[in-house]
Amino acid sequence: MRKLILVLALLVGLSTVARAQTEAQAELDETNSFGTELDMVVVSASRIPESLREVSQHVQVITAADIERSSSDEIVDFLKKLGIRTFMEGSDTYGNNGIAMRGGRTSMHGFDLGGDILILVDGRRSATDFGSEFNLGNVERIEVLHGPGAVQYGSSAISGVINIITKRGDETPRGHLEAGIGSWSESKLSASGSGMVGNFDLSGGISWRSRGNFSHPDGTVEDNSDLPSRINYNANVGYNFNDRHRLGLVVQGSTTDDAGKGTAEGSTSSTSGYRHTRQDRSSYAVDLLYEGGNESQSMGWLVRYFVGETDYKLSRFYTPRAIYGRKYFSNSRNEYNGAQGQFGWKLGDLQLVTGLDWLKYDYEQVQLVTNRTESYSVIENLGTFLLAKYHPFSSDQLVLSAGLRYDEFDVNVQSHTHAGSGYNRHIKTSLSKVNPSFGITYNPFDFLKLRASYGASYKLPLPRQLGGYTYMMSTPFVGNPDLKPEESKSLEVGFDLEYRGLFLTGTFFDTKFENLITYRTVTPRTPGYITGITPANYYWYYNVDKATVRGIDFGASFDLGEFFDLDFRLEPYIYWTRLFRFSDDQTRTPLNDRGRDTTSFGLEFSYPSYKLSASLDGVRYGNMQSGTASTNDRINDSVVWNFSLRKSIFTTDHFGDVYLKAAIKNLFNEEYQTTLDDVMPGRSFYLGLEYNY
Repeated sequence: MRKLILVLALLVGLSTVARAQTEAQAELDETNSFGTELDMVVVSASRIPESLREVSQHVQVITAADIERSSSDEIVDFLKKLGIRTFMEGSDTYGNNGIAMRGGRTSMHGFDLGGDILILVDGRRSATDFGSEFNLGNVERIEVLHGPGAVQYGSSAISGVINIITKRGDETPRGHLEAGIGSWSESKLSASGSGMVGNFDLSGGISWRSRGNFSHPDGTVEDNSDLPSRINYNANVGYNFNDRHRLGLVVQGSTTDDAGKGTAEGSTSSTSGYRHTRQDRSSYAVDLLYEGGNESQSMGWLVRYFVGETDYKLSRFYTPRAIYGRKYFSNSRNEYNGAQGQFGWKLGDLQLVTGLDWLKYDYEQVQLVTNRTESYSVIENLGTFLLAKYHPFSSDQLVLSAGLRYDEFDVNVQSHTHAGSGYNRHIKTSLSKVNPSFGITYNPFDFLKLRASYGASYKLPLPRQLGGYTYMMSTPFVGNPDLKPEESKSLEVGFDLEYRGLFLTGTFFDTKFENLITYRTVTPRTPGYITGITPANYYWYYNVDKATVRGIDFGASFDLGEFFDLDFRLEPYIYWTRLFRFSDDQTRTPLNDRGRDTTSFGLEFSYPSYKLSASLDGVRYGNMQSGTASTNDRINDSVVWNFSLRKSIFTTDHFGDVYLKAAIKNLFNEEYQTTLDDVMPGRSFYLGLEYNY
């Protein structure tokens, strides 16, 4: 704790070097509720800066102003407002927050190769899909690319890509400090600062959070749902040789201490495997990168090398107070390193981006359930890509784009268990994948963009799915060395309209999956049963031949302040995702943890002259298939409302501003679930003070 206080003090001290930009100007620079103004510049779709008018896929942006106004420090809370389905394993502070987009979902196991949605940091793979791993206080924006991103980023970018882009310091020093308290003994501290010293730009942030066991809407306390401590941090430092060449260093990490999962909804047995589960998590990553370009800006390049590690320890015990009687369950560690090389070239109306991505994972997992199981694996990936964009009329009115990526993988898995006659398996395999993409955007008017795109994607089988022997509860999951990579082909058509405060967006998407990876129960009488397995029954991974996900996204917002030329913003919004179909093509069984409907709606208000902002946000969690296909369990409909307020209470010309922040989560104390096993809290309150320079 003493080190944390010292870091907070240093960051605040950095920000006091000079007077910062006024809050009123920051408010005026905000985008609409969807962060999709047509002239906004994004980088995730083509790995280089481009206007949204040129992007043929649906992209949304969460801005730094959105993050600053909110009392939340979780990515999923911002994704909900964009109409994206989120779900949780365990309590809302446990940290295993899931994301579902267009029929795909994150793995919930913290390994980025395991899911259908890829999380990036500054354009490179983060190696995790836990949203709670990231400090949002030093984030410039979060770009959400809907649909396939395999051509740009490789495996697991099937249904979407979330790119977290960190801040860089500039000539105007800035700083932020926030302290707050909330329901159930919640405490939060965060700080960030940025600026320049000579040719060095500096930006950094750190946050800490703690909370006790929460209560359900009926007032009962959910035991084992506390969070003793979570610290997230990141820093971005660069040396600028001139305005075209920069050498940068990015450091980030997270530590979660002994987080409680809760007792699991519907889990009544005192010896349930999921009862009284707790976890420790830690991660760090270090990036060294060089960016440059020529004087005419017709060429640009990037070279990056990064190393990191994620560590995930899990324990379970049978009674709430049996601290010294815990049953060690699992310890997973992923050490990774990688490199990127990228070159862009603008030749008149043609723009090319090409490069190489190299990545190596050293992953180990040790479990102790009824016996000890061990799995060690090495995954090495080399990929090369080419992205092209052409403006036939030397303007943004019509833009044609195409891409191609080639990936090679070498996978080495060694697994064994000490049970019975023992299970020993060594799998060594190589495979390659080629994926194309095509897109077109047409801007008939300044206020309207029409778009269409096609993209192929894939997901590599995890090492444990190929040759592992792992437990979730008391039944083992046994790997299948004959598994094929998941493949998908996605088509989407849509539009974006922005006119005098009115914003409309709509997208139809259709995704065909092949070799979808799932699992089934195998018994001694089942053909292909492996002898020597303890216990006799186990789960076996296999490929589903074909599956389909088809649906629409629709969103609308209307800024009354802009339409009537007022000096404040009053913007109602709604976003709706509807899946017409999300099932196995043969059996028509719904895919798990996908909801047919997800709707977000609310009202945003800001008055820059009074330095006041407020929001009322609702999320409707439509019926969702959960559990196994055989049980056909469903999560029922529910609507959850949140309210937040931010107001300047003390302003100076030279020493910054003090803001009061207040929030109410689950405003109407709704009883709701996002999965069968989650445990969601009732109404909660937050009150904080924020100091900005």
